[in-house]
Amino acid sequence: MSPPRPGMSLAVAIPAYNEADGIAAFLAELDAVLVDEVAEHTFVVVDDASTDTTVVTLEATRPSLVGELEILAQEENHGHGPSVVVAYRRTIELGTDLVLQVDGDGQFDATDVSLLLDAIDQGRDVATGRRVARVDPLIRRMVTAALNTLMRVGFGVVRSDTNCPLRLYRSAVLDDLLSQLPPAPMVPHVLLTVLETDAHLDHVEVAVTHRDRRGSTSTGSTWQGRFGALSMPWRLARFCGGALMEVVRFRRARRT
Repeated sequence: MSPPRPGMSLAVAIPAYNEADGIAAFLAELDAVLVDEVAEHTFVVVDDASTDTTVVTLEATRPSLVGELEILAQEENHGHGPSVVVAYRRTIELGTDLVLQVDGDGQFDATDVSLLLDAIDQGRDVATGRRVARVDPLIRRMVTAALNTLMRVGFGVVRSDTNCPLRLYRSAVLDDLLSQLPPAPMVPHVLLTVLETDAHLDHVEVAVTHRDRRGSTSTGSTWQGRFGALSMPWRLARFCGGALMEVVRFRRARRT
């Protein structure tokens, strides 16, 4: 069967940290969807110095995929944001028509990628997910709600899910946006959203399904705290403070 987008190529930018127990199944699902959607696709997985067998699992998965798989293993842990940017920049180097970003924890249904592709087919520059019935811990949903309010009131950015890690870009558009980012941002998607708004890009948010993290734990290594879903670990509080300062500095720099 010929793909509905003949000649169209796509690269998938995936940051991963300790996802050995779920990433293989998620890549298999994405692979099965993309083989029917685009002419060719490549996965670029940036392993952020995982302490489990994520890299070994990825290597074992490679032969079963139709799409190519590149694994970039970082020797030191840099965090989600910088790892996303590394993955993005490598996908740009591949010269594909489109770049899809999704996290390695597999909290999205691969079939929803088709919805984002349909939006791009309609002439959009950027299509991002809007998580419906989000299953993350309450504290993460509260942070997202606060972020949406901050972006609307402080920066004139109106999004329902500002930091959603399911995003599809035309590569030329993404390349231009990446050139305006700081080298290793903590919250690249927030900054990209600011840039998309400033550039008046044709953007749409698409309602997508959200699900528990794939693997043996539903919350992942970052959110295993002894106080449960309502807790805000010190590292999360510190991250939120640092991210806020990064966004404020970014906006000030663009206004000077």
